[in-house]
Formats: sequence, C-alpha cells, structure tokens
Amino acid sequence: MTQAVLATQAPTGQSLEPLDRLGLRDQLQDLWRANVENITTLAVRFHSLESDDSIEDPVAIATRLARLRLDLTEIEAAMRRMDVGCYGGCESCAAPIPYRELT
Repeated sequence: MTQAVLATQAPTGQSLEPLDRLGLRDQLQDLWRANVENITTLAVRFHSLESDDSIEDPVAIATRLARLRLDLTEIEAAMRRMDVGCYGGCESCAAPIPYRELT
C-alpha cells in the first residue's frame, strides 16, 4: 500500500469523500506507527551488534533502517498533503487516482 498511496500523490485540488479520507488517514497512521516500531527495533539491534556475538550483518540492518526511514518520510508527506486537502492525484498528469488504488 505504501507505494501506491505515497509515491503517486501530488497536490491537485481533488478532494476525497470525508469517510474515504478518514479511512486512508487511519491506514497512513497505522503504517507510520508500524514503521516507527520497526525503526526502533532495528536501531536497538544495530547498536547492540558490537556488544554481542551476533551473526547479523550490520550493513543489511543499516540498509533496512534507511529504507524504513525513507518510507516514514513518504508517509508523513502523504499525511501533510491530506491535511491541506491536496491528496489523491497523480504526480505526472494530476488526474484523480481511483480510491481502490489508494488503499
């Protein structure tokens, strides 16, 4: 869902139905919370690698952390667009994106 919701949204003046907007906002907030939890867990694991004999690859963990942080930034940008009422249009052509593709 993150890619469809976050990568293709841009200001268009297109407004979603209020209930649709609330549902999408809830989904974005759930994604945000999950990403924050995953970032916290991975950051703790990454910083404890030196203190234990773990076989985990620090580069792999750092790469996953970077991806999660980027996803978090995209989620926050989508929520800001939603707050100002310009969420739900294609970045390339400004056409409204059907609700089923936003979920």
